[in-house]
Amino acid sequence: MNGKVPDEQHIELGPEYTISGRVVDGQGVPVVNAQVNTARSRPRPPMSFSATTDEQGAFTLKGLPNGMFGIYVEAEGFSSSRRPNVESNSKDIEIVMQVRGGVSGRVVQQSGAPVSDFSLTVLTTHRGTPQYGVTGKRYAFSDPNGNFEIADLDPGSYVLMADNKSYAPSYSPGFRVDRDIVQGIDISVRKGARVFGQVVDLSTGKAVSNASVSVHGVDFQKNNLNNLFGGGLGDPNNVPKTETTTGRDGRFDLLNVYPGDVVLQVKTRDHIARYIPVNLQPESRADMGTIKLNLGGVLSGSVTDSTGRPSVGCTVYLTKQSAAGFFNEQLTVNARGEFRYSGLATGDYDIVAISPSTSGLLAFPNESDGSRKRIYLTEGSDNKVVLRIPSSE
Repeated sequence: MNGKVPDEQHIELGPEYTISGRVVDGQGVPVVNAQVNTARSRPRPPMSFSATTDEQGAFTLKGLPNGMFGIYVEAEGFSSSRRPNVESNSKDIEIVMQVRGGVSGRVVQQSGAPVSDFSLTVLTTHRGTPQYGVTGKRYAFSDPNGNFEIADLDPGSYVLMADNKSYAPSYSPGFRVDRDIVQGIDISVRKGARVFGQVVDLSTGKAVSNASVSVHGVDFQKNNLNNLFGGGLGDPNNVPKTETTTGRDGRFDLLNVYPGDVVLQVKTRDHIARYIPVNLQPESRADMGTIKLNLGGVLSGSVTDSTGRPSVGCTVYLTKQSAAGFFNEQLTVNARGEFRYSGLATGDYDIVAISPSTSGLLAFPNESDGSRKRIYLTEGSDNKVVLRIPSSE
């Protein structure tokens, strides 16, 4: 500092704003100890603040900058509540929270005897579709009389799935939750089917170890999982997924599989998946015999820039349109700009590489987005391709 005293610097802070109000339930009763969170939506940058309601349900969010805010409120026993577009310095805001409801009942065997240890998965039902929706709620119970109670459900329509390793997964009747505990939702479980067999390679006849074997509904298709929107959906026929992998001898054994008309999916990374329909009865045995898998096609290669250097961080999309549906898979190239797809069925494929600067923004890449090629693949073939992305400079 050469012995000099630095000049004083004055920082002028802008005015502070507040947002205040009350949190109440549907009857106007204050909700105590609710967590009130807010985040500025505009102007940028976003900023977050929080407060807790007092005995009167009142809250004050302090130290806010000027702007527009969104408010999100959480409280035990209540569904979360949101209030968008609240201006700074707003007062007397009233946020209404709905009391959560729940469900209670028993899990019993066909004879009426209780099942003491079980898990329950909560699924939603909706008008216009028979397919259940996923909630992410799953509970484990241990009760000598098979009793259960779930007390944190938002208003809506639901069904429960009970599972225990000694029985097939079973569904409850549908029910509607409002504010109270819905009582008397009993679930009767029964023994499922046993499905077993062996998986071998078609060309060599050798056992295929570590093959994935799983059970699905009859409308299940591999393309449903590979398309851009289907990965988050459940089984189209609400068949609970039961899965295993083959041993070193290629054998598998699935116990207590959900009875009914189902499809057995058998796949590996390098083989063409098989989909085998089978009708399963409760407590039946289904010997699938020897299931032969054919090696799929391989498509590998690299992505380079216009100078031939590896284009690291690119995303490679592989798509195929067929009568079975729309197939879509994507990979990120490695540090050498390389990629590899395997287990591909015969057909025409479009492959396109997208640079890192645009890959996260594109749902449907087109020819102008990068380097595209169309390739015809056959099962068991090994194909290589080089994709070049024009330099952005």
